Amino acid sequence: MAISTPTNKITAAGSISNLTQYDTAVVTLDAGKDYLLLTSSYGATSHTVSTVQHDPVGTPLSFTRISDGTTSAQKQNWDAAAHRIVEAWRVRPGAGTASALVRIVFTGTQSAACWTLLEIASGVDNTTPFVKVVVNSGTAGTAASATMNAFGATDNLLLMIVALGTGTADPAENVVATESRTEIAEIDDAERSQHATHYQNPNGGDTSIGATWTNAEDWACIGIEIKADVPAGAALFVPDMQNPLFNTVLRM
Repeated sequence: MAISTPTNKITAAGSISNLTQYDTAVVTLDAGKDYLLLTSSYGATSHTVSTVQHDPVGTPLSFTRISDGTTSAQKQNWDAAAHRIVEAWRVRPGAGTASALVRIVFTGTQSAACWTLLEIASGVDNTTPFVKVVVNSGTAGTAASATMNAFGATDNLLLMIVALGTGTADPAENVVATESRTEIAEIDDAERSQHATHYQNPNGGDTSIGATWTNAEDWACIGIEIKADVPAGAALFVPDMQNPLFNTVLRM
C-alpha cells in the first residue's frame, strides 16, 4: 500500500520570543492519520524539546519523538557555537480531536523557534512506522548530506529535514532539494532559525540524501525512512481449506 503524499496541516511558522514553550496555530487532527511536528530552535544554551501536545489544556494528545529504536530524530548543538537543535515528533490520533493548538515545550528558555506540522493521510505502518533515522551536521557549508541504509521496501517514504544557522545571524537561505526530492515546506523565523522539509514518495532507492543553498552556513539534517503499511512485493498466503494443493500466494 502506497503512503499518501505528505501535506502541510498548518502554515509553517515561528517565533522570536524568549520562551520555554511555543504554540502553533489551532488545528483539528483526524483519527488514523499521521502527524509529524518538525521544529528547529536557537538558545544561548540549546535546550531539547520535552513534550509536544495537541490541546494541552483541554484533552491533551501527546506526540512522541521519532526513533527507529536506535537513533532518535534529534540533533542538538549542531552549530559551531552549540546554540541550535532540530527535532521531529509524531502522533496518530485514535479519534478525531477538537480544534486546538499544538504546544511545544522545551527543557529551558529558547530565544527563537520555528515549526512545521505535516499530515500523512494513509498508508503508514502503525506498528513500526520508522525503519531508519539518520542524523548528520557540519559547519560553514553550502550543502547538507547524509546516508541512509538500503531501503526496506520500494514503497517506503523518505523524509528529510534540513536546519541552518551560524552564530546569532538569521540564515535567510533558499534551501534546494536534490536527488529528485520535493520541498513541502521551508520556514525562517527571521532572527535565528531556519529549516526546510523535503520528501520523496516512494523513496526512489537513492540512499545518498542532501540539499544545497548559497552562502556558507552551519547545518544539520535528519533523514527518516517511513514504512509503508504493506510493502510493494509483499506476499500474502491464502490457504484453500478444501484443497491444500490450490493454496494461493498473492503479490501486493
